[in-house]
Parts: sequence; C-alpha cells; structure tokens
Amino acid sequence: MDLKRLRYFCRVVEQGSVSQAAKSLNMAQPPLSKRIQELEEELQVALFTRR
Repeated sequence: MDLKRLRYFCRVVEQGSVSQAAKSLNMAQPPLSKRIQELEEELQVALFTRR
C-alpha cells in the first residue's frame, strides 16, 4: 500500500473535490484522479461516487 495515495485520498475528502485537492497539492487533476483510481483498484472498492 502506497501511503502517498492515502494522503491524496484524504486531501480529496478534505477539499470536497478532486480538482480542488489537485490545486492544493500543486498538481494537475488527471494524475491525481489516476492515483485515486489505482488506490481503488488495490483496495477493490469504489471510494467515491462519480458524477
């Protein structure tokens, strides 16, 4: 388990959106979404409801 992915997940929850979390992490949204997707695949569970 990659702790960085868990930190990213926590930041998304804190910020309320992937785009806001990406801004606060000084990174682009697509790579952050990819890291969250990788975490979901590793845990075999959907962590967010996507709209």
